[in-house]
Amino acid sequence: MTKEGLGRADTGADRTVIPDDVAEELGIQLIPWGQLPLRGEGRAPLHILGMTAVLASHGGFRRPLMVAVASSQSLKQTLLRVDALHAFGWIDSSQYNGNVPLVSGEAPAG
Repeated sequence: MTKEGLGRADTGADRTVIPDDVAEELGIQLIPWGQLPLRGEGRAPLHILGMTAVLASHGGFRRPLMVAVASSQSLKQTLLRVDALHAFGWIDSSQYNGNVPLVSGEAPAG
C-alpha cells in the first residue's frame, strides 16, 4: 500500500515522524516507544505512539526508514529529519520538493 503526502523537511528534528492517520492508511504495526519525548515544529512536544519501518520512495528509488508515529492531534504532516533527506542524497532541504510517498511492506527483490 502506498500513501503519498506532503512533509516538512526539518534538519533539527529529533527523528522522522509521521502522523498516526498515515500509519493507519499504510496498515503498519507499531513498536512501543519508551524513550524520551520528541519535539516537533517550534520545539512543541509530540505525543509519540510508537515506531515503525517504512519504505520511502522518490525519483524511482526506495529507501527504508525507521520513523516515529505521533498522534495526528500533535502532528499534522510528516516531519522529515536529516536521515530521510540523506537517504535520497539531498544535501540540504532546498533540494526537497515536499512530496515523498511512504510505502509499507518489504522492499522489492533485486
